[in-house]
Amino acid sequence: PEAGKKWGDGRSEDGNWYMTIGKDQKIQYWQGMGRRKTMIAIVRIVEGTGQFTVNGNDAIKHFAGNPVWWFMACEPLCAVSKKNSMDIIAKAWK
Repeated sequence: PEAGKKWGDGRSEDGNWYMTIGKDQKIQYWQGMGRRKTMIAIVRIVEGTGQFTVNGNDAIKHFAGNPVWWFMACEPLCAVSKKNSMDIIAKAWK
């Protein structure tokens, strides 16, 4: 790869990540990955309407056993008053 780039980074020339929606609309997103024991999660934060999904389902349904986990996941965006203007898209698997 070129200087300053990593293998498999997927970033564009300006150093940001973009996902293509439709034919030619690009939206910037921020991405993070985390692991704990055997679970892996990739989370993308996109400008949107405040939706929070885990594996394509509403996060409240995913965290039904313990709603405090849902609150803890949303808390950083709430702290900066961005909860209703950013979407969280998470994928988790073992």
